[in-house]
This record gives sequence, C-alpha cells and structure tokens, in this order.
Amino acid sequence: SEAQVANAIVDPESRLAKLEEVESYYLYALQLDPYYGEVLFGLSVLYIFELDMPADAEIYLERLLSLESNHYRGMFLLARVYVQFGRVDDAIDLYNRIVKESGNEEQVQNAKDNRSALTGDYR
Repeated sequence: SEAQVANAIVDPESRLAKLEEVESYYLYALQLDPYYGEVLFGLSVLYIFELDMPADAEIYLERLLSLESNHYRGMFLLARVYVQFGRVDDAIDLYNRIVKESGNEEQVQNAKDNRSALTGDYR
C-alpha cells in the first residue's frame, strides 16, 4: 500500500524517497522470510515499473517461480525482463509454458500475442 501512496506523490524527489522506503520494507520482509511469494512479486513490480531497475527483479522472479511454478503473472514479468536484456528465446520459452499450462484464456491469449510479437509469427 505504501507503493500506491508513492504513486500519488507529485514531487519527484519525495516520490523516489517513498519508493526507496517501500523497497526497504520489501527487503526487510525477505530477510524475515526469503520465500514470501507476494513480497518477491511486489518487489519485482517495484523494480521493473517504479524504480526502472529490471535487472534487480530477475533474481526475485526466478526465486518466485522456483517456489510457485504456476505463478503466471511472475512469468509474464520475467519474460519482460528477459526481453529487455535480449534474452528473447528465454522469454518465448516462458510464453510457451504459459500457453501450455495456464487454464486462463486471457493469460493464454496474452502469452500468444507477446510470443507472436517476438517471433513475428501472427498465425
């Protein structure tokens, strides 16, 4: 909820300070429980979308997926990180896995769309 508060702050310096505070809360929570899935996901979202530190999210997303192998939202985020760093084949593998394993039609369609955007195959 603190991250949502940070998004309402107009002053860039104050907003960044609040986001860094949020980061410290997440990191503290992981010290207490390094396998807390919601925290791993939340910290990754913070790094990718708020702090523009996607490389820092990768390790937490990989840990999340090692704990919760069907965390499809985590797979989408990790695929995004992979693409940002040129690991397109790894991202495609994740999208293929979502298509194969997820029973959620919206997730499957989004994975197919993202995969098509990477491969250029729009069949």
